[in-house]
Amino acid sequence: MEVDAARQDLIEAGRELAQANPDLGAILLECTNMVPYAADINRATGLPVFSIYSFICWFQSALQPRATF
Repeated sequence: MEVDAARQDLIEAGRELAQANPDLGAILLECTNMVPYAADINRATGLPVFSIYSFICWFQSALQPRATF
């Protein structure tokens, strides 16, 4: 797989999605192969990008909350 080509394809798809849907509030990556490009899509679109990875991190943070004092 050509990682740079995949990155560019996903960035372009994210931009096109955002431009075609100006009221879009977030992007959901439904494929685990897209997770490594979430930050790139976020930077390109300015939208929050969610994935199964972000869900697991959120869920895990509730199971083992950090002490903040």
